[in-house]
Amino acid sequence: MQFSCGIRGVRVDTGFMTRHEISPEELNLLMATQPNSFTLLDVRTEKEFAHGHLQGSINLPIAELDLRTDELSRDLPVIVVCHAGVRSAYALEILKEKGFKEFRHLPGGLMRLESIG
Repeated sequence: MQFSCGIRGVRVDTGFMTRHEISPEELNLLMATQPNSFTLLDVRTEKEFAHGHLQGSINLPIAELDLRTDELSRDLPVIVVCHAGVRSAYALEILKEKGFKEFRHLPGGLMRLESIG
């Protein structure tokens, strides 16, 4: 299945992914080729974020996200990451409730991204 993430020129084969998911390969491609075309949101705790995070990501812990969505641009798609993909999936529900239109998350989280290199 081909999927366009709403970011200009990016179309990749996502296999069985849903429309609100992004593959590690697609995320790596976006980070390398269009790093300013989306907001990379890390919803892990501040402590987890301090131990390492993706370049260009911003940290809004999931426990605070509901009250801090005004810190996110609504002009760019939001790609959400966490450690294993659970918190990022929950973050999508918060973003949807807050009226965001373009958002995706990385199933399997940063663990999955690290596993592919």
